[in-house]
This record gives sequence, structure tokens and C-alpha cells, in this order.
Amino acid sequence: MSALFQGELELTAHARHADPSTSHEAAASLSSDALRKSQYAVLSVLRECGPLDDQRLLREYAFSERLPQSDSGLRTRRKELVSQGLVEDSGVKASSTSGRRMIVWQVTDKGISRYREGR
Repeated sequence: MSALFQGELELTAHARHADPSTSHEAAASLSSDALRKSQYAVLSVLRECGPLDDQRLLREYAFSERLPQSDSGLRTRRKELVSQGLVEDSGVKASSTSGRRMIVWQVTDKGISRYREGR
């Protein structure tokens, strides 16, 4: 799995300039390898349980006993996967617990290939 996303995904964590010092410390504490593993973990849940909206992704991920990640971290990893063409909007919308519409995400053919390479 170590070469799974090399050259495909952003391999460094970042904090925004205006973020508190703790965010910068957290970003600095993540190694490239840990970030790639976290992206693959999210891709795995989407592949094995998806398509999923973000609320269901968070719930399924929590039950999957994979690499611990915060809710915002999971959404960030999902966004990174979308940016790289491994995950996409399925065209389906779901309703959140508050009644708002949410995108349902699915793994692309490219994402399926990367998932299989990582196994």
C-alpha cells in the first residue's frame, strides 16, 4: 500500500494561515505515510459500503475499526479523493438528519483500481 497514492494525491497535511497553533502542530505531526493510509481507509469504506453521503460515511467509518480520524478529517480525506478523481458525486441526493440535501459519494473506476492495488 505504500506506493498506492504516490504521485496521485497530495501527500502533506496543511493548516490554514489563520488556524490556531494547535492545527499547525497537528498538520506537522502527520507523516506522508500516515496521510496516505488515512485516504486509503476512507476510500475503502466508500468502496465496501458505498455509495454514501457524508453522514453515512462517518457512521460506517466509525464501525469499521480503521485508522482513527476525526469527522472533519474524514470529510477532508473524502475531498482529497474527489480532487484526484477517485471519488465522485453519484448524482443522488440524500437528506441529512436536519433535512438538508447531501451529495451521495461513489468510488470511480479509477478509485476502484487504486483500491484493488492497495489490497
